[in-house]
Amino acid sequence: MTSFENFLAVLQCPACGGDLAFAPTASGIGGGHYGILSCACSRYPVIDDVPVLMKRPVGIISHWNDGAIHSG
Repeated sequence: MTSFENFLAVLQCPACGGDLAFAPTASGIGGGHYGILSCACSRYPVIDDVPVLMKRPVGIISHWNDGAIHSG
């Protein structure tokens, strides 16, 4: 198992606590993993090895002041 697969093995859905299954998608950008994590109740994106386990819009985040500069 790769470190990415080991990491996914310990994740659970924050909404229902269920196990998450990873469905990869092809991407020509970098060498990271891209795809969808899903369980019985939800679907979450994985962007360049980073699972986004949120139910609300993420928006554009400023890395300089740790605040949202555009919501949605």
